[in-house]
Amino acid sequence: MRCSILVSALFVLLFWSPSAKACDDPGEPINICQVAALTLDGRYFFSTSMQCGLEEGFDLKTGKPVPRRNIRRLVLQLGVRYLKPEKVDPALKTYVESRRPNFKSYDEADGAEPQFYRLPHVNGLAVFWTSGITGCPVQGFHYEYLGGLTVKPLARWRSAALLQQARKLLSRRRTSEAKKLIDEAGRLDPGNAEAPYVGAQLLASLHKPGPALASLKRALTIDATLYKRAHADRHLKRVPRKQLEALRNIRSKAPEPLLKFKPLFSKATVPDLAPVISSTGKRRYSYDPARFKQLVPSPLAFIGHGRLLFVESGCDFASSKDATVCESNDYLKMVARPDKGFWAALGIAPTRKHPFRLYDVLVVPPNEPPKPFAAGKTAGDAWMLAKLYRSLLAGKRVALYASKAFGRVILLEPRPAK
Repeated sequence: MRCSILVSALFVLLFWSPSAKACDDPGEPINICQVAALTLDGRYFFSTSMQCGLEEGFDLKTGKPVPRRNIRRLVLQLGVRYLKPEKVDPALKTYVESRRPNFKSYDEADGAEPQFYRLPHVNGLAVFWTSGITGCPVQGFHYEYLGGLTVKPLARWRSAALLQQARKLLSRRRTSEAKKLIDEAGRLDPGNAEAPYVGAQLLASLHKPGPALASLKRALTIDATLYKRAHADRHLKRVPRKQLEALRNIRSKAPEPLLKFKPLFSKATVPDLAPVISSTGKRRYSYDPARFKQLVPSPLAFIGHGRLLFVESGCDFASSKDATVCESNDYLKMVARPDKGFWAALGIAPTRKHPFRLYDVLVVPPNEPPKPFAAGKTAGDAWMLAKLYRSLLAGKRVALYASKAFGRVILLEPRPAK
């Protein structure tokens, strides 16, 4: 319950605007319970469930799954933005559906649908499976997360789909059409060993053992593990056995990372914001929104101002059975004074004995005093920092609810335009 309220409230506050369009419009903000999430720096992709749980994670930099116990911590520390599923071309969808995982029950398998998420910054495509209907969240469609998260370069997915069609054409002896698809698959994804392997099958079927052997050698140079498969492949029976067995000792090159990761935001040097933020009274500050935007160009850059901020929680991430829904009061804690940036401009000088804790961020209407501090109503994480960042860009009056040693409430007001 806490998860759905917290996530929905934060999402609406962060991304909702009065100009939001109809639910089927791509610009419409969407609920985390119906979509996937990508961390602000673009490194981690997460699939979600109907209960707002973050089910599976994938590290786009290392190309490896994220341990489940680490998912919630990464989300809290880095913050996420949300992605809608997208449509893909019919050939690609057919290929993915043909490789559907084995689900536990008939009901799951009967309603299983793949969901596709493009990741342009790594030229990738993420796929996972759900049952039921995914769509406009406000209409209350139900779905169940089934799993099977796979992330590959879009070119690898498309190449595999073309090769699947080529194999079908080969089985019907439509070799000229199959060759076009194989050549296109190899052009799309030169690192896919399947393209020259299927090419070898085609050439062998045309009674061209020499070219077939050369094509197979290219495949093994990319992926030497294909040798056992080739040795038993009836489609390669026209390749002389001795020449094929001579390829046994080929060693493939070290594989390159499938996804070439590029951060969405670079961690630039934290600027001095003292000229941008000035004290106007006890725990009261004024700031220049335009100058702030110039010096702090992205949410991740802003989060970088709090390098010494981290999530403090009553939940033990390492031992919790389900860390994604662990009940806790999360907040941000700083234990050492930053040299520059937003927090230094506010004069925050914490120590390990007296850390600075940030519990909540609220927008305060003009000419109204901040609401009293409400202990226990905490929502401190990277989403909260993103909310603070957007509020400062928009020139809002913002109240920061902090630990008692730092005055409980710190008010920031935009400077009047000159």
